[in-house]
Amino acid sequence: MNKLMAVGGLASVLIVLIVLAAGIGGITGFVTAEPSDEKKSIPDFKLYTKARCVNGTNFIRCFDELVAECNGIRYIVPDSPVKGEAVFEKGWEDPRD
Repeated sequence: MNKLMAVGGLASVLIVLIVLAAGIGGITGFVTAEPSDEKKSIPDFKLYTKARCVNGTNFIRCFDELVAECNGIRYIVPDSPVKGEAVFEKGWEDPRD
């Protein structure tokens, strides 16, 4: 009986040591993946203004809109601080296009 208790105690101590060593060694149980080269690249981000124009009878009235573009997806920024406004003659086109 003493032998059985000694073997059981030794087994318990070994199990505790293995669990502690695994915790110190960094085994977390979470699977992580290395990001691919595509995900490591910096996203293509642009911030610019674009003229929004309204045709009048003899003129074109234009005002600027702030546009944010990320990886080809455009978003017009509402209530932006950009408040440019101008009046042009008929046939004017935004040279920034």
